[in-house]
Amino acid sequence: MTKKNKTLLIILFLQSSLVFITWIFLNKPVEVTPQTSLLDITLDQVTKVEITSMDNDNKTSSVLLEKTADNWVLPKSDDFSAQKDAVDKLLTPFFDAHVADPITVTDANHAPLSVAQNNFDRKLQITADKKTVTLFIGRGKHNTANVRRSGEKKVYQVKGISVWSVNAKASNYIDTALSDISTSNLQSATLTNPNGTIEFAKVDDKWTIPTMVPQANLHDKTADSKNKNPAKPAPDDAKISSFISTLANLKITNPVGKQVKDDFGFSNGTTIVLKGQKNDEPFTVKFVIGAKTDTYRYIQKDGMEHIVTVSNSSAEPATKKIASDFISDPSQKTAPPVQSKLPAETGGLPPGMMMQ
Repeated sequence: MTKKNKTLLIILFLQSSLVFITWIFLNKPVEVTPQTSLLDITLDQVTKVEITSMDNDNKTSSVLLEKTADNWVLPKSDDFSAQKDAVDKLLTPFFDAHVADPITVTDANHAPLSVAQNNFDRKLQITADKKTVTLFIGRGKHNTANVRRSGEKKVYQVKGISVWSVNAKASNYIDTALSDISTSNLQSATLTNPNGTIEFAKVDDKWTIPTMVPQANLHDKTADSKNKNPAKPAPDDAKISSFISTLANLKITNPVGKQVKDDFGFSNGTTIVLKGQKNDEPFTVKFVIGAKTDTYRYIQKDGMEHIVTVSNSSAEPATKKIASDFISDPSQKTAPPVQSKLPAETGGLPPGMMMQ
């Protein structure tokens, strides 16, 4: 065998070996990390949930929910009733979630991903059968969240979970309606505040103040002498309707508890009484608006054993209203602006133009 033939045989052998090795690698099964459940407990085992939120100043707020025999409650608010559907909506995505490869296993990355022990967006503590699982949750990308289990370094990017759906406000888990009434069923209302008492009534489907006698126009002296019957101030249906609608639709921001305290301010508060009829049955809703905190007002409602709070912006106007706030005074209406006539009508020149 010549030297040239030997060389060709060696090259052929090497090519065949390369083809064989490539075939092996191309046909090697791809190793896929098996997915596992994010939680090793089941939803029906859960008996307690605590959600904690941390703001940009590292201040935290939290809400605690516990399961009783029949329902979920807020134990820190004397077992104010919570809604099971709302709790299930919070928890279900976490029990449905599966994870595989972590996006990091380094402690130094926990804070930037907002899943560190003292630097997180949300902390979710789930208790089941006396076992508590703690999850740190940070904002992710594209409908995902960064999630780390307490005691572990691994951080997972979990689909279908959002930081914004993990809410640490009690109002997210309760029926927030202070009164289950429709304004269309209301027939009368009474407001008693430090300025006095105002009684409202619906007459011919319009709101009015029956005890108010229309007063002579305060601007009669300057009125046109040809106007024999100048318009007089009168109760304004739109103003009254808007005011009563706000009171009938107040939303609970936070359940406080059953104990009435002096600093709630009910002894000199503002009393609201709403009366009407539904399905031929008369009803009365009565509540007192008490003192305010930074952003809330305390509310004590007849028939409700818990004290609650509502938004100060929606309740405070009632504490200051006087009868004249609900009056329509035609003399105060602004006349429509007078439009300038076109040059052709006046024979003049448009403003800004000068005679050449």
